Amino acid sequence: MFLQKMNNYLAGYVTITVSGAVERFINLATKQGISIWDAQTGKENEVVLNVRVKAVKKLRRIARKSGCRFKIKRREGLPFLLSYLNKRKAMVLGCIFFLTALYIFNSFVWFVQVTGNRNIKAEDILRTAAKAGLERGVLRRDVNIGTVEKSIQDQLPLLSWVGIEIKGTRAVIEVDEKIQAQEPYNGPAHVVAQKSGLVEDILVFQGDPVVKEGDAVVEGQVLISGIILPPEDPDEKSPSDQAVQKPLPKPNYVNAKGSVRARCWYESYGEAPLIEKGRKYTGQVITRVCMKIRSREIILTGPRSIPFTSYKTGGSLVKRAPHWRNYSIPVEFITVKYYEIKGYSLHRTRKQARDLAGAQALARVRKELPAGAIILNKRLEEVIVNQPEDIVRIRVFVETEEEIGLTRRFTP
Repeated sequence: MFLQKMNNYLAGYVTITVSGAVERFINLATKQGISIWDAQTGKENEVVLNVRVKAVKKLRRIARKSGCRFKIKRREGLPFLLSYLNKRKAMVLGCIFFLTALYIFNSFVWFVQVTGNRNIKAEDILRTAAKAGLERGVLRRDVNIGTVEKSIQDQLPLLSWVGIEIKGTRAVIEVDEKIQAQEPYNGPAHVVAQKSGLVEDILVFQGDPVVKEGDAVVEGQVLISGIILPPEDPDEKSPSDQAVQKPLPKPNYVNAKGSVRARCWYESYGEAPLIEKGRKYTGQVITRVCMKIRSREIILTGPRSIPFTSYKTGGSLVKRAPHWRNYSIPVEFITVKYYEIKGYSLHRTRKQARDLAGAQALARVRKELPAGAIILNKRLEEVIVNQPEDIVRIRVFVETEEEIGLTRRFTP
């Protein structure tokens, strides 16, 4: 099938519209060995079909003999393309020049980009790469990626990894910096509640506990204080001492440390329709490549008309000829992808909708849970409304046990 289409394209073929005694016309053409394909009926006593261009003269005699008339609707194939290009030699020369220039310019690295750096300046990385042989205007084949990577890592010891990838005319230097250990903070600090809850267990390593098991706490409340007051003097004061004002002892400020676990409660909501309608991708993709010369587009590959009833286009890839001084070649190559989209309708039972809405609500709660949280209890309730509707609404209540302590610095 493919070889036959290729032969037809190389020989050239035309699409004609035949009207009149169509059956007699086709029978006479078949008897004379003329190949006919893709015959489609049109209006009354009319048919559209394809034949090779060399058979057109024979078909004129057959049309007179059968009392039919035909007209050429479309011309396709290599002979017509060559004839079209022969009339536009300047355009062909321009395309050849453009492709040659594009190939030459694609042999060089014109853009060098640095990604992944946080503390090290991109200019320092680019300067080191240039010394190793990677910079703007260098031939791609002259770049030794392994040598450049090793040189950058040797010159900049704060980098733990360097990777270079050359895509077309762009070189991307991806780096990863070493994590520098920060000195731990040992200044005064409280342990406060980062959320409301009911204290289940408290373990103090350093500091003064302010709450105990069974206490209800709110967000921001101090759980373990970093202020330790000196113990009171157990000796009773004499009457003469009461008249003398003694200075108050200074408190001791520490970095409070400990673990405070509490029961916390979460509430979330989810809903799911009984009938879900929407549009989704079918997986069918068509790519079309065009050459645009000023305002005119010539399709190089891909169909003339998109066969999808509904579709979305991906990002267009446009390749332009590079500028030279103040002159630019008005030729572009445009690649567009077309993704087929079809509508769908999904029917759910009420149980399926409840399960889906409950799973959505629980997923939202789990996103809020910190690491180490334990789910103690969960309850799902369907929200009942007065008016019947095609949506199932679920409210979920979750009880957890988790660490709520958070270190917060303070200034004495």
